[in-house]
Amino acid sequence: MATMDLDQTSRSTSIIAGTDGTFKTTVTSGLWIDDDHVYAPKRDGNDLHAFVTGKAYFADLIQKMENASSEICIAGWQINWDALMAPGKRLYDVLLQAARKKGMKIYVMPWDDTRPIRTYDVQTIRVLKTINGEPGVAPDTVMAVTSPSFNLTNKAYFSHHQKTILIDRRYAYVGGIDVAYGRYDDERFTLKCDEDGREVMNRYNPCIPPLLAVSFSEMVEPKGLMQRHRPSSPGLAMPRLPSSPSMKPPSLPPEVFVTNDWDKLKRGKWQAPYQEAEVMDLMTNGAAIDSAAPFTLDPSRQARMPWQDMHVRMEGPSVADILSNFVDRWNASGGPRLPSPPPAQQFAAAGSAMVQVLRSAPAGLRKKENRRDGKNTAVCEDHIKQAMCKLIEKADHFIYIENQFFVGKMGKPVHDDASADGQNSGQDLSPAANFINAQKHGLSKVASWTLRQNDDNKGSSLYEPPTNPICEALIRRITRAILNAEPKPFHVYITLPVHPEGDFFTTASVAVQIYWTMQTISFGTNSLLNGIRRALRARQLRDQGDKNYKRMFADTNQDMDKELQHIPMEACFDYVTLLNLRNWAKLGERYVTEQVYVHTKLMIVDDRYALFGSANINDRSLNGEGDSEIALLVADQKNSTA
Repeated sequence: MATMDLDQTSRSTSIIAGTDGTFKTTVTSGLWIDDDHVYAPKRDGNDLHAFVTGKAYFADLIQKMENASSEICIAGWQINWDALMAPGKRLYDVLLQAARKKGMKIYVMPWDDTRPIRTYDVQTIRVLKTINGEPGVAPDTVMAVTSPSFNLTNKAYFSHHQKTILIDRRYAYVGGIDVAYGRYDDERFTLKCDEDGREVMNRYNPCIPPLLAVSFSEMVEPKGLMQRHRPSSPGLAMPRLPSSPSMKPPSLPPEVFVTNDWDKLKRGKWQAPYQEAEVMDLMTNGAAIDSAAPFTLDPSRQARMPWQDMHVRMEGPSVADILSNFVDRWNASGGPRLPSPPPAQQFAAAGSAMVQVLRSAPAGLRKKENRRDGKNTAVCEDHIKQAMCKLIEKADHFIYIENQFFVGKMGKPVHDDASADGQNSGQDLSPAANFINAQKHGLSKVASWTLRQNDDNKGSSLYEPPTNPICEALIRRITRAILNAEPKPFHVYITLPVHPEGDFFTTASVAVQIYWTMQTISFGTNSLLNGIRRALRARQLRDQGDKNYKRMFADTNQDMDKELQHIPMEACFDYVTLLNLRNWAKLGERYVTEQVYVHTKLMIVDDRYALFGSANINDRSLNGEGDSEIALLVADQKNSTA
């Protein structure tokens, strides 16, 4: 058997010579992205190991970090120094053990969060840098920088959303799981918020306000830590006061800064949560409680929110591309300059998987990265979106999608009702209700402006109709299956969270995300379900001999609502299945329930191809001039029958 790589079409083919002198050839679909500004080409020879729970991922990560010999690189949307990685083991503990090895270098790069979001990035950097003062740790072993916005069109509404870790330039971890609060979970999805030693913000449920007050005396305030030990007392560090009053969190009592935070850190204590008005704290649901005490979930009556996600460990030539991405971003973010990584050809083959590393990256980031390969940096990268569309188009049998969001272009929003005059001033409505009410009457610009004022997110595109083509692509592929002259089974499975994390009763952005999700799935004029109904009605008309059946695909069809009445919504479920996850438990004498939060970013097609990483199905992740994202497009030569 011979294997060839066809550069012109980015396909791989296997040629098998038969005993009768004939040749049989199988060719993979042309899914690989090859335009002139794609971040990396398809590379053969990779090995991937998948983790479908945070507990399994963290267990492997701990083992690889503690056995690392030279280098650990961590990039994330959220990185918490006290994230629970195993019972009694925080990220700080794992990195401290690794840092004691001679020649070790550890680079940590969280996103530089912007209001109203707070991820505790500054606190993580302060705590992790104290490792440099530990006995047996060389100076500057741990280096950390926050990665700021490089989006030129909308700096406030941007995040670095990638979640990657590299160990010794051999292993690359890529997926949807940050080393952060709430991610430590297994297949049981327990609701008991104190199980496995969860404390403070590791008792994670941003959908409800925490009710149990806890004392600052048992928590670490990173401002109370010295950056280095005093030479005379290598095992101790004295707390210090903030350098200016403005550095002090609004509700922290003075004793926070005179207790021995260093001692609490060494005794395995946890980050002190803050209560600060007008900040959406993802760990405490933005609780702005006027109290000297922070709060956490009460295990006697409050459920945690379980976390469903996936990550992979990769070895092989494509590790070079994940490393290049980290180095490019690190240097652009102002960290001590790292040299260019070695080329992919120097990374030994480790398996049979073909992998292409793809990104979403705004032009501003590409320019800051100062690409060495001479590629055009004046345009954004939107190759994850391109790959999704190609996968959907090429699918033969089924598509499985598991994603935190499902928001895309869906025609025009459609609402169940409308007020008589449409003149509601909005004074008695929430910001989200103002927006939705205005959408009903064609006042989207006013609604967007009003909501941005209330949600402190000026210049955001969050409140504009989505434009990415994923919903449209799914409708086109399902329509092909419905109208096929020789039908064969085809199905799309979509697993989503019950709702975006957060309190959707008071948080405008969460309510609006629910609104757009429902418009994309069912209510929009060309939503997923209405698009399927159009195709089913077209087939019905065609089979009845109506030669004008294609009118069902024209948005100018004035009788569309009447036509669709012939197709019940339930008929769509022959072609699409919509799922979410929920669990329940008994706490004391009460039963409680909570969603299992689907945070995964995964697409599987025909059990032949997979696309996964950090990108959601929404405009922020896919359109290029939004968040920075990274993903792997994978096909395995060993198991593929393509």
